[in-house]
Amino acid sequence: MTKSTLEKFIPYIVLSFIGIVFFLPLLWILFASFDPHATVSLRIPRTISVENFTSVLTDKTNQRSLLIGVFLSLGQSFITVVAATLAAYPLSRYQLKYKKPFLLTILFMTSLPITAVMVPVYQLFMFLNLHDSLLGTMLFLASSSLPYAIWMTKNFMDAVPLELEESAWIDGV
Repeated sequence: MTKSTLEKFIPYIVLSFIGIVFFLPLLWILFASFDPHATVSLRIPRTISVENFTSVLTDKTNQRSLLIGVFLSLGQSFITVVAATLAAYPLSRYQLKYKKPFLLTILFMTSLPITAVMVPVYQLFMFLNLHDSLLGTMLFLASSSLPYAIWMTKNFMDAVPLELEESAWIDGV
């Protein structure tokens, strides 16, 4: 084997090793989920069973947690999409006086870490009596994702030609 051939294969060998290292935990999760007697070692199950799935899905605590998660995610998504659309349309279509500073503020807010706003948000939630409530959590999730959603929606609306919107007005859509 020549030196140039070996140099071509070394990156593939290294990447294959890294791929196997990342693939093994996923394979363990797959095998352990169907093994009623799973351990921390990777092994092919002797008997395949869905007992683990049924025990997780029939547990009342897990069902409640799933419903809360679905409620929060759907509510947060709805609030974020509606608010981002209402904010992004005028930013995209109209010439506003303070448009550039507002957009820069939105861009800055996308880079704020959540830890920087935790204390003021906690104090606000205590003042509004929203602590330990699903509505408060949903509003926090929506408000923390809103700057990025406004930025992305505005850029999407910029890409839609104005002529397309004008033809929709004429057609009555």
